[in-house]
Amino acid sequence: MNQVNIYREYQDFRIRKNLSNTDIAIACGISKQAVGEWKNEKPLIKNSYLERIAHCYGDERFMLAAFCYRHEIPSSFLTILNRYNDNPLAMLVGTQSEDAESDEAIQSLLNYLSKPKDTIKKDDLAVPVIEMLETGAFMFLSAMRVLKDQNIKVNQVWR
Repeated sequence: MNQVNIYREYQDFRIRKNLSNTDIAIACGISKQAVGEWKNEKPLIKNSYLERIAHCYGDERFMLAAFCYRHEIPSSFLTILNRYNDNPLAMLVGTQSEDAESDEAIQSLLNYLSKPKDTIKKDDLAVPVIEMLETGAFMFLSAMRVLKDQNIKVNQVWR
């Protein structure tokens, strides 16, 4: 399985956003010296810090990379960001298209799961599960983009 290189994703993210150690430290609630120690191919970055950084700066690529890294999803999953050309309307339309495919995947998954457990093969589950994960990722990223465009923080929409 081709794992996400979270250190490279982190470095690319910092370059995209032009972030200093101080910026990262503030997002994580730690010292800038601690951030300065994250300088090798096996970073000391905790998953909770990755998530805080990603949400604080609203970078879709880094959010998805942190999610993939944490859940050991192959790095190829990151290519879903390239499907709709960074266009908010295209992303929403794409989400609808992905949702329709996910509905088929859910029905397929229900069919598999209604079989006796000892007859289910992992390979039979892969395609529908991947479709549902992709749909979830699209919906999450679309929602985050709308919030960012409207300058609304995530915690403002939870009631």
